[in-house]
Amino acid sequence: MYQIVSVEAPPLHTVNPAIPQQVSKVVAKALAKKPEDRFSSCKEFAARLADALAARADQDAVETATMQPVAPTRRRRWALVAIAAALAVVGLAGVASWKWPSKIPPAQPPAQTAIPPSQAPAAPKDERTIR
Repeated sequence: MYQIVSVEAPPLHTVNPAIPQQVSKVVAKALAKKPEDRFSSCKEFAARLADALAARADQDAVETATMQPVAPTRRRRWALVAIAAALAVVGLAGVASWKWPSKIPPAQPPAQTAIPPSQAPAAPKDERTIR
């Protein structure tokens, strides 16, 4: 809590270099400890922030127009090749299992054979039977 009230936050562009310095200045003013150092209204803050972001967008457009395309890195290229090969193997396995007939014959029910009475086991005698 002490730091929130008394210590200034570090500039955003030092924490994240992707944030433009103009945006960092606008946010720093919005986070000022003294109320008189901040923007007088939220509307003013939004306008300044929009101006800073628009300036960055214009600068990015100029940089993008002058940049040369970058070839994919060797590691990325190998990763893409590996993913494509894995997908091809999975696809071929799926087509093969769907198209080729199964070589396993269907299961046959066991044959019913009758045992002649002469070979049938004798029934156990019950000793409790009345004779």
